[in-house]
Formats: sequence, structure tokens, C-alpha cells
Amino acid sequence: MKATASIAIVKNAHTLVDVSDEVSPGTPILAIPTDEKTEIIPVAQILRIEAAKIAKYLKKRVGEKVALGEVLAEKKSLLSCSILKSPHEGLLKEIDLKNGTLTLVLESAKSRKISLPVSGKIIKVTPHQIEIEVNGRSLKGEKGEGAERVGKLIYIEGGKNVLDTEDDAEGCIVLCKSLLPETVVKLEVLGAAGIITLKNLAEGELSWIAVSEENFSHLISFVSEKVWLRPREKQIVILE
Repeated sequence: MKATASIAIVKNAHTLVDVSDEVSPGTPILAIPTDEKTEIIPVAQILRIEAAKIAKYLKKRVGEKVALGEVLAEKKSLLSCSILKSPHEGLLKEIDLKNGTLTLVLESAKSRKISLPVSGKIIKVTPHQIEIEVNGRSLKGEKGEGAERVGKLIYIEGGKNVLDTEDDAEGCIVLCKSLLPETVVKLEVLGAAGIITLKNLAEGELSWIAVSEENFSHLISFVSEKVWLRPREKQIVILE
């Protein structure tokens, strides 16, 4: 059985995959630019030339990468040669002929890569979302909060002491009809990955999804299977 999951493309993100690409856990699918770190280099002042004429002396063009120590500009005369080397690795972003400067985007300002915790095949890419097809089946939740998580599904019956699951809860998605606040805290301490329940969780740091009675009963038959919890999309994917 196949299930489809949609991944929203946030503003300014760059898509790193295309239709028919096979992806694995950790494969980058999106790159989100971080805040740029720039440095303005006073070329005219350093080389003692007119601001409006700095382009004549530059060795690099806008948009080109620049290595640390690479020559950015050079002024030659009959008796001397003045060289301006790059103080950083980066990208030449802009030349200002009014002030005689250039702006360098530092290489340290890299994009943040977004990946998925599952394997699958990219089946659709639009400006707003990426769709991936995975082996499994999908269930819809009522509400959810937290980050996406993947883990083995374990079941705690109502009234069962969470201490009984101490050896099994780490990295798992816990299925339970209702949980007391102290039980949620205990699951956090035990390293559980997330919770599927019938009621919204008001407290705690764990990712969770609340589902209907029908879907809860359906999930019980998949205990010990691996599930992909997607709280923001209110989606649970039972992986095969």
C-alpha cells in the first residue's frame, strides 16, 4: 500500500529534489537560507583610487565565489603594484561605485538543509509543496503539536503504570487513550518520541496527535509497527 505526504515549501526555500527522485532518511530535500553575514570592503580607500573606477581594478565579478586570500583587486603602475586580497571565503554580492566598496557574503552564512525521516519517492514538486510517496498507509488526526517523529508504536492501556514500559518507551510512539500530566513527564524522561491519544495534550514537550475513536481502534492493530508522526499536518503514516 502507498501513502502520500505533502511537505510545505517555506518562503525563500530552495528545492533540492525533483519528480521521481528516491530519497532516504537524511536526504536533503529543501535548503533554507540563513541570515546573510556580509562584510563591506573599502576597495577605493585601500588602493587609493577613485570610487567610480573600482570595477576597472577588480579581478572578480558579482556572483563569483571568492577564496580566502584570493586577489580581489589589483592596481599596477610603472613603479609599484598594489594588491587587495580577500579576508574571507565567500561570494561577491555587490559593487558600490558611489562609495568605492564591494560587499562580500561570507561563506559561513550557509543554508539550513531540511530532510525527511523516511524513505520514499518524490511524485510531485510545485512552488508551494513537495509530495512524497512512501510504503504504508495514512490516517488523519484531529489535532497535533510538535515536530515530526518516527518510532515503533507501543500501546499503554488506560490505568497502566508507565513504569511498566520503561524498557520499551525510548524512541517509541506511545498509543494511549488518555494520559495524566505526570505520565507525560515520565514518558519524556524515558525518551519517548511522541504520543497518539484521544485527547489534546495541554502540557509537555513531546510531539502528539489526537485521533478519533475509530482511528485509535484501528491503530491498535499496528502495535510494534514503525509509524511516522506528523503533528502539524495531523497525519499518521504506518510505514511498511
